[in-house]
Amino acid sequence: MARQWDAAEYAWQANRPEAHRSPSLALGLDLLFRPAAWSTELIPIRVVAIQDLDSDEARTDPNVYDKVTNPEHTQALVDALGRPLTRLRADPWPWIHFQMLDANGHPTGAVRSCREARLEGSAGWLPLDHERRERPHWSGGQLVLPS
Repeated sequence: MARQWDAAEYAWQANRPEAHRSPSLALGLDLLFRPAAWSTELIPIRVVAIQDLDSDEARTDPNVYDKVTNPEHTQALVDALGRPLTRLRADPWPWIHFQMLDANGHPTGAVRSCREARLEGSAGWLPLDHERRERPHWSGGQLVLPS
């Protein structure tokens, strides 16, 4: 059942309440991978690297860092060298690098990368307990956002 995501879903996934955030990522962590939006295929994977949240790359990634703006949010603030001031998002969305697991639970194949699948049906990694986690979903024609 493919569908487009709603603006409220995007807003929720960008700043989830603490109770709905996934556990901390760690090297060697086993997760699941949905290779395409709305796919029912979930592939066991193992994290082999995580985007360094202190890197220059992360500081320019709007999914990891926010630009600091003036109180009216009309102008980005800059440091003495003219670089944008940034702050780590409350709920950063870093890339992970992973390998799929074979039938014996051993990493195999090429290293691939993705972000967490935060929206219902979206592609990306999922925690092993994803079925017990609340996400925005549609019920009776209405969007239900977890509180």
